[in-house]
Amino acid sequence: MNVTSMNTTNKKSDVLQYVLAVVLGIAAGIVDVRLSDLLVTAVSVMIATMMLGLLRPRNAWRWMVIIAACVPLVQLAAHYLLKERFYSSHIYLSFSGFLTGTAGAYAGAFARMGIDLLILPEKPDVTKKA
Repeated sequence: MNVTSMNTTNKKSDVLQYVLAVVLGIAAGIVDVRLSDLLVTAVSVMIATMMLGLLRPRNAWRWMVIIAACVPLVQLAAHYLLKERFYSSHIYLSFSGFLTGTAGAYAGAFARMGIDLLILPEKPDVTKKA
């Protein structure tokens, strides 16, 4: 497998991860609009970012940005399209998803690092001559 095909494979799988992040972010926004419970929304953002941080630990902050940004965007869409009304405090607190998203993304990335170091240790190369 040459470098070009490997980069194409990585880009395709990255697109899938980004699509998954947007879907999970929209789902967290829908949870926020329907339940109006900020704790449930924060936990759903944290779980989603933790899962994506575990899958793709490199640049874990990107999952927090994508998923947490979807929550206020879904609120905005619900306000204009569905005529939902929100208290201003609810709108301000929806940005707390950036805090829980950061914790989740880096917790997932650190968990992946721990898995890589402890459970999947690097195997010695036995084909190499000393």
